[in-house]
Amino acid sequence: LAAHMLGYMNQITPDELADRRQRSDTLNYHLGDYVGRAGLERQWESFLRGKDGVERVVVDAKGQRKDGAELEALDSLIGGPQRTEPQPANDLVTSIDLDLPPPVETALSKHKSGAAAVVEVDTGRVLALASWPEPDPNVLTGRLSHAEAAALNDDPLRPMMDKALRENYFPGSTFKVVPSIAALEGHLVDPEATVTCYGGMRFGKRMFHCAET
Repeated sequence: LAAHMLGYMNQITPDELADRRQRSDTLNYHLGDYVGRAGLERQWESFLRGKDGVERVVVDAKGQRKDGAELEALDSLIGGPQRTEPQPANDLVTSIDLDLPPPVETALSKHKSGAAAVVEVDTGRVLALASWPEPDPNVLTGRLSHAEAAALNDDPLRPMMDKALRENYFPGSTFKVVPSIAALEGHLVDPEATVTCYGGMRFGKRMFHCAET
């Protein structure tokens, strides 16, 4: 559900780890850690990620842990505080209405490809955002095989593309209201004026006109 919007995570690569450590990343990543790759998971990675805790222990040659008085005498071996508590991550609250994404995605699934956005008119809040087809985040988070990756990338319907946010669309007639309002507010046109178009386009054996008389 909401795969493109929420995004997905997978393990950090050695090159990424080296780059973050070179930049002295305060989040202190380690091999095996998961990082956000798309959607909200990627955009808010540093906000959604907590900080690891650290516990330093001293053991003897047999691997037995030293504590109490023995540990106090060996404080110099630890080289820092014995324990640093982990810091939990932050919560991200969105305006998405949980009741809306399921029917929106069900409606989109009846078509080969498409996108939909449900917006609250009074506030501008996005209540649902969907793109179809969408990948399974569970597959992307796991060990994606070369065959699975190729199938996703070669699919002509482009399931990896977030068509709601990243695709380009021609505005078409829905944009006519924008220059019309601008012309009216600028007193460039008379609101009572009318324009008749006599042009048209031939498709096959039929001529499609802008206006019929």
